[in-house]
Amino acid sequence: MAHPAIIRQVMATQAVMETSLRPLLTADLGSPPSGQVLVRYLWLCLAHSDVERVRVLFLDGRGHLLRDEEIARGDNRHAVLDPRAIVRRCLDLGAQRLVVAHNHPSGDPAPSVTDRRATDSLVAAARLFNIQVVDHVVLASGGWSSMRALGWLGK
Repeated sequence: MAHPAIIRQVMATQAVMETSLRPLLTADLGSPPSGQVLVRYLWLCLAHSDVERVRVLFLDGRGHLLRDEEIARGDNRHAVLDPRAIVRRCLDLGAQRLVVAHNHPSGDPAPSVTDRRATDSLVAAARLFNIQVVDHVVLASGGWSSMRALGWLGK
């Protein structure tokens, strides 16, 4: 196990890097998040975590970032994606679009059947309020995948 001082230093460095990259996300994210800045940011935030974490980027109608929040933290095999809570938060913030991202501590970035079902539920719930799920990105030490690029989010 790593020494606590080293862990604190790594976490502080990660926080500084997240903070320094966040302003770059204010650019238009209206297109699928294949942009390197977005992927690098999400990778930094999530890819190497030892537990599953779900993060949501809440966007306005033009794709500008309103808020970036970690909305769930699980164990080393799963985290719960709650569509109702995400849609409620969109309504609170006035978000019209969102990007969901989560990590797979296993190292395999392939979306699971559970990931697909949760995303389908989120898309259906969001659609009721005219909120667009721009993408659901899965990150892992072995790479990343985009559900939109895989054709799983529809048009």
